[in-house]
Amino acid sequence: MDEKTTGARGTVLGGLAAAGAFLVLDLLLRSISLGRSRIYLEVFVFPAVLGFGMGWLIGPRWQRPILASLLLGAALVLADTIPYTIDTMAMANLSDETYASAAALAHPGSELASLPPSEFRRLAVQGRVISFLMRAPLLIGALTTLGALVGRRLRRG
Repeated sequence: MDEKTTGARGTVLGGLAAAGAFLVLDLLLRSISLGRSRIYLEVFVFPAVLGFGMGWLIGPRWQRPILASLLLGAALVLADTIPYTIDTMAMANLSDETYASAAALAHPGSELASLPPSEFRRLAVQGRVISFLMRAPLLIGALTTLGALVGRRLRRG
């Protein structure tokens, strides 16, 4: 095997390991009740730390560091779809009474409160899917890429 093949294989295996670590840490966070701070850990801290770690450990061997960092960010975004889908499915299976009371409490007297619960549920799930499509690449992918590039740069000196 030549050096390019070894570096590419290390990048792929490292990206899979980072995506797996992100998924395991995310699922572990769900079992611990941290309240709102879980979201900050999941969205801001874990991607940057995992990206930095990857850049530090195998970044100096990358032939194309920007491409490798972007692929790492994409791997973490894909890993985040699993817990996000679990949450969305749980949200879609809530009772109609839950949605009716949420609509009445959040927007009393508005047209949202007068919507049927099934329509309110559809809008809530749709909004969650759309927010993931905007949030994941911009936050998780960008922070992972930035962390990997910083880790690579600091390791090289």
